[in-house]
Formats: sequence, structure tokens, C-alpha cells
Amino acid sequence: CTPQCCTPQCCTPQCCTPQCCTPQCCTPQCCTPQCCTPQCCTPQCCTPQCCTPQCCTPQCCTPQCCTPQCCTPQCCTPQCCTPQCCTPQCCTPQCCTPQCCTPQCCTPQCCTPQCCTPQCCTPQCCTPQCCTPQCCTPQCCTPQCCTPQCCTPQCCTPQCCTPQCC
Repeated sequence: CTPQCCTPQCCTPQCCTPQCCTPQCCTPQCCTPQCCTPQCCTPQCCTPQCCTPQCCTPQCCTPQCCTPQCCTPQCCTPQCCTPQCCTPQCCTPQCCTPQCCTPQCCTPQCCTPQCCTPQCCTPQCCTPQCCTPQCCTPQCCTPQCCTPQCCTPQCCTPQCCTPQCC
């Protein structure tokens, strides 16, 4: 019973709980049926950026995903809200895509601006050997060249990454 919580929006059976009746969570944005849950009513998730219909989900309301960098419309998706992808390196507009948010591509080596491209975020190219600045190029990120034998510093060159040489 505080001036902040005693509002028509917050005085609901779902929100009047010890976990949700806090100064941080008793806000018009957070006092919603979707956000007033034990999983979302946390100091980390009750923020204006995370209390959104897209982010207040059981999969996204986690300490790892409720961050200013990850609570974005592009990253708050079932495919990207995973422990492997909710990292400062992978939660970027370039990497939070259905093609790149995969267990194989959400790695510190592959979540780079150079490798997070539709051409390189493939199961064949998202490998430790191929996710290098030298190999993550439009010319080398091809099914023919993304092989353990060809993804080498010596072969990943504009002159060698050709259908005839790979």
C-alpha cells in the first residue's frame, strides 16, 4: 500500500505480490499481466527497456538476457534469447538474425561484424577454422571454399578463393 503501487493498473491479483510490489516494478510499463510474473519481476528485468511485450517472456526474462544490449526488439526472440547468444558480443543488430542466432554461429569467434553476414552465417562456414578476418569475405564464404583444407591463411585470398582453385 504505497502511493506508487496503489494504482488501478497495479492493484491486481497478479501484480499485488511481494515480488512485484516494489518501487522498481510498480510502474505503468511493468504492471501488466505479461510482466507481473515471478520470473520477470526482478530488479534486473523491471526496466523500461525490458518491460515490453516482446521481452517479458519466460525465455527472455533471465539475468543473462535482461540487459540493455539484449533487450531490443531484434534480439528478444525465441531464437536469440539463449544462453549462448545473449552475450555482449552477439547481441548486436548485425548478429541478432535468424540466420546467425544458432548454436554454431553464436561463438566469440564468429560473432563479429565481418562474419555475421548472411553469406558467412552458415553451418559450413561457422567453424573455428573459417571464422577468421581473412576467410570471412564474400569471395571466400562459399560452400566450395569453406572447407578445412581451403580455410587457411595461405588459401583465403582473393586470388585463390575462386571456384576453379578451391
